Amino acid sequence: AVAHAFNRMREGIESHEKEILRLAYEDRLTGLPNRALFNDRLAGAVNLARRTGTPLTVMLMDLDRFKHINDTLGHTIGDNVLREVAARLRAALRESDTIARLGGDEFGVLLPTGNEDRIGEVVRKILRSIEQPIEADGQWLDVGASIGIARFPEHGDKPDTLRAQQLLG
Repeated sequence: AVAHAFNRMREGIESHEKEILRLAYEDRLTGLPNRALFNDRLAGAVNLARRTGTPLTVMLMDLDRFKHINDTLGHTIGDNVLREVAARLRAALRESDTIARLGGDEFGVLLPTGNEDRIGEVVRKILRSIEQPIEADGQWLDVGASIGIARFPEHGDKPDTLRAQQLLG
């Protein structure tokens, strides 16, 4: 009986620890990784790229017209737009890529490969998916996005440098 109670207590603690980690690293609105997890993954990817000599790509993206949507139609519709954009980004990227909501209408994408053809393909897929009108509360909204791209090692060899060196496109 004591062993059973101990096992239940241990399982409960493990469950609570997993939930704490999820809350610490997940954006509550979209379910995507948050800024903290994105920064951790970026640091790990930069270290790996430095050791192996493989390039990697960081993209930062802001939604166009989002502030106007939020201000005129309200935060509920703005939240729905963010959730839909997150779903579209998930669908456009591979599991090995990291997509994160960094805050507000800013998203980050970490591509563990730096192949220029793949980067162009991913940017086109992202823009196509976001340029499709989003239905929110019976209205069709045009959103769009601006994407900045930085590559390791061409634009920087540290996570902070790569985040700061976005070449707006």
